[in-house]
Amino acid sequence: ATCPLGQSKSDLGDLYLRAEKYDQAADSFREAIRLATLYGVEHAVHLNRGFLGYTLCRQGDLEEGPAILAEAKEAFRRIW
Repeated sequence: ATCPLGQSKSDLGDLYLRAEKYDQAADSFREAIRLATLYGVEHAVHLNRGFLGYTLCRQGDLEEGPAILAEAKEAFRRIW
């Protein structure tokens, strides 16, 4: 299963992240997670959770960011 709109949101989040626009990046990754969940694209959910965790770390959130990143990493281990 794929979700082209979710992929677009993920790509947009990546561009925002590279431009250091962390609020917009986080919003894009959250929307990508929502869409991937809606369409049942499990690997995309966890991939974007990893991106979100990294983005939160870059924003200075050293509690939620690493936790989300660790959860995403563990989820990938289970499905791949």
